[in-house]
Amino acid sequence: MKVIDLTHTISEDMPVFPGSETPKLTTKSTYEKDGFKETLLQMYSHIGTHMDPPAHIFANQKTLDQFSPEQFIGKALVVDCRDLKEGQVIAMDKINIDKAKLADFLLFNLGWDKHFKDETYFNDFPYNSRKLQRHWL
Repeated sequence: MKVIDLTHTISEDMPVFPGSETPKLTTKSTYEKDGFKETLLQMYSHIGTHMDPPAHIFANQKTLDQFSPEQFIGKALVVDCRDLKEGQVIAMDKINIDKAKLADFLLFNLGWDKHFKDETYFNDFPYNSRKLQRHWL
């Protein structure tokens, strides 16, 4: 199985959602003084690359701790949405249903990673319709 790392490195200068504070990384222990290195991380749960559980947007749904770790490993179908413009809805017709039935996960490639270090990253990105969300939950 091919594994692809989609994460961004957490840093104090990384982009954050407008209104959120940037991460704080404070060295608390050093090799020279303590014999090991330790960093205190202070950040919001929606900083950087993260996974939103159903409970993030739907009341009375599962939180991440209610899923087993094995549930996050499997085959993914990448849905190419790079042709969508700012603020457009990802509609059901983007998904090949036959292929989706064979996958454990749907990954939507918005091409938005090109905006990661600029101010447009959090503005008017393509998004899932409620109909699409309800269909797959």
